Amino acid sequence: MRADTEDRGDYDVFFCYSWKDKARADQLVELLAAEQVDGRPLRVFQDHRALEDYDQISASVQEGLRRSRCLVVLFSERTLRSHYCRAELRYALSAARRLGGTAQRVMPILHRTEYEDVRPQTLGAVRLPDPRTSSDEHLIGSVAARVRRTDVRRFGDAPEPGAPDWHPSPLVGNRAFRGRDVELFEVHDALHAHHDPGSGGVPVARIVGLGGQGKTMLAEQYAREFAADYPGGVFVLRGFGSHLAGRTTDHHVRSRIGDHIAEFAGSMNVPGLEGLDRPAVLNAFREHLGRRKQPYLWIIDDLPSGLDEKTFRALLAPTADGHTLVTTRYRSSAEEYPWGGEVLLGELDEGAALSLLTSHVRPADGDEVRSALAVAEKLGRHAQAVAVAAGLLADPDQGGFDGLLDAIAAPGPDAVELASRLGRDLPTGYGASIATAMLRSIDRLDHRGHEVLRIASLLAPTPLPQSLLEGVVARSDDGAPSEAHAFVEAGFADAVDKSLARALLPASVAGERLWTVHTLVSRTLRFADTGDTRRTRLRQGALEELTEALEQSKTRFVHRLLTHHLPHVQELLTSMEGADVLHLANEASRVYAELGDGRGALDQFERLHTASSRLLGPHHEITLKTLAGLGVGHGLMGDHVAALECKRAAYEGLAAVLGEHDPEVLIARNNVAVTLSDTGDRAAARDEYAAIYRIRRRVLNVQHPDTLMALNNYAIEVGRCGNHRLARRLKGIVHTRSRTVHGERDPRTLDALHNLAASTAALGDQATAHDLLVQVTEARREVLGSDHVDTLTSQEGAAVTAASRAEALPLLRDAYRLRLTVQGPAHPDTVRALVTLLEWSLPRDTVAAARARADLDEPDEAVLAGLLAMDLHERLVAERGADHAETAVARCQLAHALALQGPGLNADLLIEDAADGLAEELGRAAPWSRGAEILKAWIQDVEDRG
Repeated sequence: MRADTEDRGDYDVFFCYSWKDKARADQLVELLAAEQVDGRPLRVFQDHRALEDYDQISASVQEGLRRSRCLVVLFSERTLRSHYCRAELRYALSAARRLGGTAQRVMPILHRTEYEDVRPQTLGAVRLPDPRTSSDEHLIGSVAARVRRTDVRRFGDAPEPGAPDWHPSPLVGNRAFRGRDVELFEVHDALHAHHDPGSGGVPVARIVGLGGQGKTMLAEQYAREFAADYPGGVFVLRGFGSHLAGRTTDHHVRSRIGDHIAEFAGSMNVPGLEGLDRPAVLNAFREHLGRRKQPYLWIIDDLPSGLDEKTFRALLAPTADGHTLVTTRYRSSAEEYPWGGEVLLGELDEGAALSLLTSHVRPADGDEVRSALAVAEKLGRHAQAVAVAAGLLADPDQGGFDGLLDAIAAPGPDAVELASRLGRDLPTGYGASIATAMLRSIDRLDHRGHEVLRIASLLAPTPLPQSLLEGVVARSDDGAPSEAHAFVEAGFADAVDKSLARALLPASVAGERLWTVHTLVSRTLRFADTGDTRRTRLRQGALEELTEALEQSKTRFVHRLLTHHLPHVQELLTSMEGADVLHLANEASRVYAELGDGRGALDQFERLHTASSRLLGPHHEITLKTLAGLGVGHGLMGDHVAALECKRAAYEGLAAVLGEHDPEVLIARNNVAVTLSDTGDRAAARDEYAAIYRIRRRVLNVQHPDTLMALNNYAIEVGRCGNHRLARRLKGIVHTRSRTVHGERDPRTLDALHNLAASTAALGDQATAHDLLVQVTEARREVLGSDHVDTLTSQEGAAVTAASRAEALPLLRDAYRLRLTVQGPAHPDTVRALVTLLEWSLPRDTVAAARARADLDEPDEAVLAGLLAMDLHERLVAERGADHAETAVARCQLAHALALQGPGLNADLLIEDAADGLAEELGRAAPWSRGAEILKAWIQDVEDRG
């Protein structure tokens, strides 16, 4: 039975075709209607109307598609040129996936083409007989057979896709998304077809196109449409500096990755993050994803060119459950982006461009439709330009479609110049028309809209925290915060109305509202903005606001709330000079250091010190502070000789400028003491700490927090020098005063109690020390969490002061396993935890023999761990058997110890056997099974690097 568009009811097949292929379509539909399905004629829906791209798809056609069981497309070179064919295919493919997880309900019949030319590849996967070698009867019989095998549900029965679980927020919102029907599935094909072993088997795809073509929107729409494929969520990473035109560094990209992962881990409530450095946060986050075992989408938005292979590897999803989707303006090369499928994004199709252009104002008649199509064509169907033009058409002063067409067809000198500046970022031949539309839209902004975009143009083209913009407005105009809030809200409302900005919803960090402004908009505004004085004032306001935000981290831990601020700091540092700018740079470097990003801190401080020396001279206070920071960076990287040289020079210089009692001088002197202790010169470090304490006690008072910290540092170093009795007395004073100043449960008070216990143990009173450490451990579990590194340290202390091995070993095993998860196998604390656990697991004479075999007074911990682990493993094999779970745990420890010594020692074989055994014996969700998987991934990386 053949159904016309007026017929009602359900259909077995919706026949999709280009009107230019109608003759062939009619032949095939007639044969289809003669087939039998379920004892009745096969029902086919075929629309007989010739549609232009500006006609609306009728309600009856939409209803016919919704009520159809399958879709057959007559695929020719004309098919994808039809806006309607693309839309019908997209709907059917999407619904088919939601009905059964595959595209089997959608079948292509080739017409003067080959399967290799079918797009998307998902469609070509369903192969019917080739019409060139098969009869029409055989071909249609095959279609009918597939229909019979398909369940009776219709496309309209497909459940609506759920909303993705965004981290931290959607990219830009999809209000202006149009078309891209085929490209959506090409992204899907690329992610599912490329599992290159060189990228660790992680699926990777890249969306490549000019700025403003809609790469980010396509990535977001893909996440929305395929949300069911990613129950683990969608993670969005931005701000890598594609706009910086060669100024982006590999380090900047890696640093931004660290910022994002810290934010993701915080938003997902990954436990035990406080105080962890960046590698440890990554390990904790990776383990958290591993425990969830859910597929997720990992979007890298607006990636710059010229990255090295190591950096590109670091960008990929951190576990095998992730699909990595990259948007970038740059075509790949083997050196830059060696893996993944590529989806090239060009102009919008004619129907999508028309739909977007007329989203505010509908054409009144056919003449206006033709003018609208001409406008879209003049703009190269460039997505950003068409969206901006749609906003312009809402203004009666623009003269409607004809008036706008006349304007962009005759660009003025300003537009021509702007187009030349934007250069290769715009499609060839359309730059001046696009520039005309952008300039006209900027001119239509009211004062508030212009002002917020002016501020945005001074900052990085990454998400803009609303609080940052409000602070800039308030500082620049000496206004009240409430007035600044209303101003920014109204300004962005105006910009959003004209398609020049977008809100990112839901709010991200700590409820912070974020806005985004495309780099083309910012560059246009900078070109058109003649208010140099105002720009200077706003830039100064941004400098002051960012400086204050970073300085907050000195007194409270807000570092991870600053992840959206740091890119804007970097942008200001490239456009301003002077002492205030250098101070901001110094604060940013300090934040990197306190986040544990040693390489980031060192790179920042090196650039900063060079700039400060050039601008202010080597003896200026800011230059000397940057020199001290450079010393901190060297120390974080393990170069204590260079660290001591920088820190000592900074301290002496600052003392000459500010005087010995200045707080900044005392901080610099304390830095010197830290490095003296790191190099083993304990006596010199002790004397420095003593001098600092005496000054702070005299200048401040004995209960000032800075004085207590100085006394605590001095007491610790006294103990390291061997005077444990004096150290215990001093630590007791610190603890007593800390309880008064900070409170009983404050982490600083618990630190003081832990230090007191350490000196108590050193004096031989193990029982009292044990009781104190148990008290500290219980309090830290409650205040910081059971897997916080400080909690684990006190737990290990409680273990080694315990009265018996039976009491100690469970605590040590638990601490080692948690350090694997929280800090990673290579962290020095984890290595020390492994050695301590092994020593307590073996008889003392066996441990002594292992130390003797190492043939060193202070043997390398990795070598010692290897000897101890082999002894323990052999002992457990003999006592419990090779397949016992306890033996498998010991095999994990042996693999860990061997891998610490480098690749090639069969650690990979050992850990694979241990992991499989633990999973079988205990289950994959068991804590030790998860620990084995962490070791397995790390050991594989060690072997790969070797």
